[in-house]
Amino acid sequence: MAEGKKRRHWGRVRRLPSGRWQARYPTPDGNLCSAGKSFRTRGMAEQWLTMKEAEIQRGEWQAPENEDETVATWAERWMATKVNLKPKTKADYEMRLRVYVIPRFGDAPISTITRADVQAWVQELVAQGLSASTIRHVVGGLNMILNEAIQSGALSASPCQQIALPHMPKAQVEPLTLDQVRALA
Repeated sequence: MAEGKKRRHWGRVRRLPSGRWQARYPTPDGNLCSAGKSFRTRGMAEQWLTMKEAEIQRGEWQAPENEDETVATWAERWMATKVNLKPKTKADYEMRLRVYVIPRFGDAPISTITRADVQAWVQELVAQGLSASTIRHVVGGLNMILNEAIQSGALSASPCQQIALPHMPKAQVEPLTLDQVRALA
C-alpha cells in the first residue's frame, strides 16, 4: 500500500470511472450495501461511512429499501395484520386512518416523519375542534403503524413518543343527595 494511505477498518471507498467516489458497507444482516449516491470527494464518502457505522452501532440503522416506503403503505400492511379485531374496532381504525392519518402523512416516506411534524399535526387537530379523546385515538393509530415499522427494522424510534396531547376532561361526579339515596333504597 502506498505511503500515507490507510485502509478503512469498516466499509470501503472506491473511485468510479466518472471520478466520483462510491461508499459500501456491511449491513447488520451481513449483506453489502452501497450508498444511494456517489460523492464528489473521498473524504465525503468516508465521512458518510463513518455516520453509517455510528447509526449501526446506536441501533438506528434503517435498511435502504425501507427508507422510501410511505405511511400509506405501512398503514395498509399494518391493517392487514389486524385479524383479531372485532369488526367495529377494525372499522374505527380504518376510518381514523382514512380521515386523519392518510391525508396528512400518507404520501410521506415513513423515515422522514419527525416528532415536530407529529406535534404540529396534533395542534392542527386541536384547532379543528377535535376532542381530546379523538386526538389521542388518532395519534395512537399513527403510533401503532410506526411501531410496526420499528419491529420490521424500517425505523429506529417512533416520532410519536413524548408528544404533548390534549388533556382528557375529568368527569364531574355529582354525589346523590340523601333524598335520592333513600329513593333508591
